[in-house]
Amino acid sequence: DGSGRGHGASGPARGGDLAARAAGRHQGRTARTLRDCAGGPMRLRNAALLALLALVAGLPLAAAAQENGPAARGVRVVEGESGALTSSRTTSVNIEPAREAMVASQANGQVEAVFARQGEQVAAGDPVVQIDDTNLQTQVENARVAVETARVSLQAAERASGEGSTQAQVGLEAARANLEMLQTQYQQAQQLFAQGAVSRNDLEGLEVQLAQARSSFQQAQDAYSRSQRAGDEDLELQRLQLRQAQLQLEQAQSAVEDATIRAPFSGTVANLLVEVGEFIGAGSPAFRLISDEEQRARFSVPPGDAQPLIEQGLIHIPYGGLWYAAQILTSSAVPGETRLVELTASIYPSESRIPNGVVTELSYEVVLGEGIIVPSGAVRTRGGSTYVVVVENGIARERQVSIRAESGGQVALGGLEAGELVVYPLPADLFDGARVEVIGEAALR
Repeated sequence: DGSGRGHGASGPARGGDLAARAAGRHQGRTARTLRDCAGGPMRLRNAALLALLALVAGLPLAAAAQENGPAARGVRVVEGESGALTSSRTTSVNIEPAREAMVASQANGQVEAVFARQGEQVAAGDPVVQIDDTNLQTQVENARVAVETARVSLQAAERASGEGSTQAQVGLEAARANLEMLQTQYQQAQQLFAQGAVSRNDLEGLEVQLAQARSSFQQAQDAYSRSQRAGDEDLELQRLQLRQAQLQLEQAQSAVEDATIRAPFSGTVANLLVEVGEFIGAGSPAFRLISDEEQRARFSVPPGDAQPLIEQGLIHIPYGGLWYAAQILTSSAVPGETRLVELTASIYPSESRIPNGVVTELSYEVVLGEGIIVPSGAVRTRGGSTYVVVVENGIARERQVSIRAESGGQVALGGLEAGELVVYPLPADLFDGARVEVIGEAALR
């Protein structure tokens, strides 16, 4: 004890000296025991020898353990990798035609014929349903007769107008000539009356005739003007009657065309709603037509998934062991009653097609967050904060981190660097500063 207090060595050094002195005293006692038992049985000598060897061998190990401190704890680790944490989700997809129409009748009548049945393909303009148009054809013939009648009446009025105008013009010219002749005679008579060669009675008689000629000329002018106006008005009336008859003919012909219900575009007759012999009214649907050229895929997703899918744009729809590419076109502005957003995608043309009306499942992935990906079991929470334990030079170091996303037993963390060794599984009693030794596959790396 005096020597231990005198040199002032550190704790571990003093412990080593004490262990050495204790070992010397123990070896002395062991030697005396062996001498005392020299004449004893063989078993006693062997046991004593083994005890001595164990003591001699253990003393250096005990001294080393006291010098190096507690042994390192074996832990397993995972290497943090930078990446995105995704989640796989599924939704039901309805396959629909890009264009469809419920084609209605434009005429009233009895169905006379059906040219295309349900499931048959038709081209744009092909007849599908024929309505009995017998009465409509009769109306067309009557309208043609009315047009011809109006045309003949117009021609007659044009001829009559020309003849009346000619007669009025002849009368006007005759009145003008008679007026000019009497004016000349009256002027000559005035000169002769001044010379005394003509009596006053003769002069006055010519003056009366001149006044009558002027009156006749005015009447002829009025008659000519009236004939012109009457001719123009009558001709205009006849022209209007002809135009009216022509419009009635066009309407009758259009009614005949409406009796044939045609396909407005190329496609397949999805539903036939009438049969031969049935009555159909104007505005009543006759058949439903769907387009064969383009298809749409409609599906609904949670609001948080909608925008990433729209930005992604391209999706792949599975059906019959094949994948069909589609481009997302539109989305509903707000979630519907189901609190989901409806998306619409245009399916690209391909040799094979998904039948319209099919409901299939679409799988897609959504990025939940990006960071350092580690198992959820590598994270501990304490006091409202989140921590992991990383291994640095054989020492466990607790690191505060933030969880950016979690799914499928993994978390995306912030506050770590890629390549750091994170303890997993994380023992509850492993704390900051503990000596650790990496075991398992990570130790080999």
